[in-house]
Amino acid sequence: MDWFKEKVELDNANDRIKWLSLGPFIVTRRCNGYFCNGYKSYTRGNDDKCKTQNCGVLLAALTPSFASSKDSNPIFDNVTYYGIIKEIIEIDYWSAFNVVLFKCDWFHSQIDEYGLTRVNFIRKLCSTYDPFVLVSQVHQVFYVEGGIEADWHFVDRKFPIDFSYVEVEYEATYPDEVREHVENLNLATVSDDDISWCREGGCDAVEVLYRVKNGTSGNCHKNNDDFDETD
Repeated sequence: MDWFKEKVELDNANDRIKWLSLGPFIVTRRCNGYFCNGYKSYTRGNDDKCKTQNCGVLLAALTPSFASSKDSNPIFDNVTYYGIIKEIIEIDYWSAFNVVLFKCDWFHSQIDEYGLTRVNFIRKLCSTYDPFVLVSQVHQVFYVEGGIEADWHFVDRKFPIDFSYVEVEYEATYPDEVREHVENLNLATVSDDDISWCREGGCDAVEVLYRVKNGTSGNCHKNNDDFDETD
């Protein structure tokens, strides 16, 4: 941190870098809930009071893989991690800007013989620093009990609140009818400012996402009291 501060003092850095070099204010704020990028998120403790589930998160991160302990040429690839929010922490940089972190428990996951992703809540992925993740880096998921094996829960993704999911089913096709096929829908890279999701799968229906309201994506709102805990 001292090196960072000294380097910034020597260079002509912008204001945000200067504030970062000073470090955050020593007092932080904890929130029970947070709304960001179309997702309403709760901590696990607050989520237990609700009828719905809003504490599950997904993180895709570029991770090195080693063939053995002696491997000096790791392979980097995107790895998906699944977790549950334990705490929501807002860090203040001297009233210039705020940074919000989710402190999560991350769990072992696998894909079963049917291609479904499931998570084992008994087997945690433990590390000193990895529990913390930026709120803008995660997407929301929910977990469904497997039924047969009590410790395993299946994963399903949620859509952001400012999108609606529309399923269009085609009836019988007639000889003179023109039918459009929507195939190979490619999504742009998801960012904080533009979130678009399309579910891909082996269903017969054409699945389309429509933005149903105009507004700037990426607006985040912390909330301790205004969240409806009956959701």
